[in-house]
Amino acid sequence: MKILIIEDHPGDLELVCRRIASVLPDAIVECDIRLQAALNRENIQDFDTILTDLSLPDSQGVAAVKRLKVAAPDVPLIVLTALADDKMALEAIEEGAQDYVNKGDLRADVIGRAIRYAVYRQRGITENERLVRHLQESKALLEQKNNHLQNLCDTAQKFVDNVSHEFRTPLTVIMDYTNLLRDGLVGGVTEEQQRILAIIDDRACDLNNMVDDMLDVSKLEAGMLRVWRREVTVDEVIRHVLPSLKRKAIVRGVELVCDVPNDLPTLYCDDEKMGRVLINLVVNAIKFSQPPGPVTIAAELLDSEVKISVTDNGPGIPRDKQQELFERFTQARTGMKQETKGFGLGLSIAKELVDLNLGVISVASEEGHGSCFSFTVPIAHPPVVLQRYASHLLSDVTCHPFIIPLRIRVDESASVDDVDDFLRGTLRHNDLVFRCDNQEWMLILNLSEVELDVFQERLLDEYQLVARNRPGSLLPELQLEAGLPCNLKFGRNQLASLASQLASGSVCYA
Repeated sequence: MKILIIEDHPGDLELVCRRIASVLPDAIVECDIRLQAALNRENIQDFDTILTDLSLPDSQGVAAVKRLKVAAPDVPLIVLTALADDKMALEAIEEGAQDYVNKGDLRADVIGRAIRYAVYRQRGITENERLVRHLQESKALLEQKNNHLQNLCDTAQKFVDNVSHEFRTPLTVIMDYTNLLRDGLVGGVTEEQQRILAIIDDRACDLNNMVDDMLDVSKLEAGMLRVWRREVTVDEVIRHVLPSLKRKAIVRGVELVCDVPNDLPTLYCDDEKMGRVLINLVVNAIKFSQPPGPVTIAAELLDSEVKISVTDNGPGIPRDKQQELFERFTQARTGMKQETKGFGLGLSIAKELVDLNLGVISVASEEGHGSCFSFTVPIAHPPVVLQRYASHLLSDVTCHPFIIPLRIRVDESASVDDVDDFLRGTLRHNDLVFRCDNQEWMLILNLSEVELDVFQERLLDEYQLVARNRPGSLLPELQLEAGLPCNLKFGRNQLASLASQLASGSVCYA
């Protein structure tokens, strides 16, 4: 260990050197009587410890500490002080000294302990500073890489959006002109020509579904996919997609059966998104079925949810491959030759759309005996929906476990549908809205109390902007009343109370 002592009093200097030699016999001790002499040393950074008096010929007080910390910032510094200089010694520590030793108590154990502790503390400080610099450099590098990745993602997303929209226009033209030919609007069509045109339309629909998948992935990645959850019937989910699915089944020579009871309760979901899920499942079932099928769409009530299932007579899926199907860019590997190749996005998107609608998608299959894909949708009962919503948030690591109820009222009954449309378009996919009556809504927001003020301010600003730019009658003023935040992990009673309020007359609507 190398130690530098700066002390101009011969007696004190001799005593300090003896004490150090008695406890640190292997230490190399060098001495200076002036501060400037120490500062002029080229090797001042090489010392393990510096001991300095605060009363030197060329420096008085804590100025010596300041100058030494500039010259040797990583070397621990111990102040030697007289009996009446304790206050000044504390000031020196505030300026960066590690410790101080009173000249009236220059025992060997005291000075030895002070040197050892000063060295250890300085090593800790130096190591911490090194780690902080390393973390800062790593953070800067990580931010640089994240920015690069974000730019790549933005570029890829723009590319997908542009390609998807560029595909959409010619696809629409192909499908429209194919239908004109099939309907005989430009001349007679033979039976064989009808069959060929049906195949063209079917393949164009496949490509159109792939474009929809690409757009859905892009929106899901950007968090921009709007979800309009509301009260709908099972028939509304199925009806608008069934005709196109039947045409596809006819082209593939497969019978499509729809076995759905008429007495099922209403659902709480986005019927357009659930229709997209059904399209993906039925198209896959038709693709893998052996003619003449059948492919069966069925629905049944299971306690507080409705299960919609699609069953085929295809080759089945190995048990160890079933869950992989719901991962992106994964397709089933079967023994039969596939006529149509996709991106492997359909089932992954279906799973995400079902998750957004507070349901669960699953598959049951046995090799050689076909497959049954099914998904659940909660019934339109507010307590059920709220419980599903809470479970959904707790299972999603990207969501924090807080919700806040926000009641919104309007005085006038006029234009309430416009208010409803505004709320529906403003909310994020992790929020809920219940229509309580013709003039009142209950919003369930997935945010913390700190974020609530920002949300309300944004909501009112956007509402005023819509009101200013809206032709015709004025929009009614919104009255906002926020409830207490609820921690979903611990606030079970609070959640139950909120569910009870919603059950006492509220109507699911979003």
